[in-house]
Amino acid sequence: MSMRGACRCGNMAFLWRNVDLSLVPRACTCDYCRAQDAAWLSKSGTELHVTVRNSGLHQVKKQGSGQARFHECTHCGQVVWVGARIGENCYGALNLACLRDRARFPAPRPVELTELGAQEKLLRWQQNWCCPVTVEAGGEALQ
Repeated sequence: MSMRGACRCGNMAFLWRNVDLSLVPRACTCDYCRAQDAAWLSKSGTELHVTVRNSGLHQVKKQGSGQARFHECTHCGQVVWVGARIGENCYGALNLACLRDRARFPAPRPVELTELGAQEKLLRWQQNWCCPVTVEAGGEALQ
């Protein structure tokens, strides 16, 4: 099964290949995620493909330990996904608010991640985030 989503203006869209509707979204309690009203969904071994229509409206921010990159649309201001390159692979999680079928998932559960060390975060992401993640902007694949 594939699930689709996009930011409010549609500049950044994604296709997520996932069959597990029992996943519980994670609402990180850090200041950035709370300000963005973001709740994250991911599942190890599932593919996430992101398309950016206008790369001039794509902004990447680093927060916390600076290891993860938050991908935002500057036109509508919505954070769409978060990603990190670990070794040769790109891992990521999508923002529940951007998912078309978000009502199919349970309410987000708050999680406190700011106490984790840098290596602990990388390990957690490798175990829980989508992989592979591919990004295409203007018809070209980005690495």
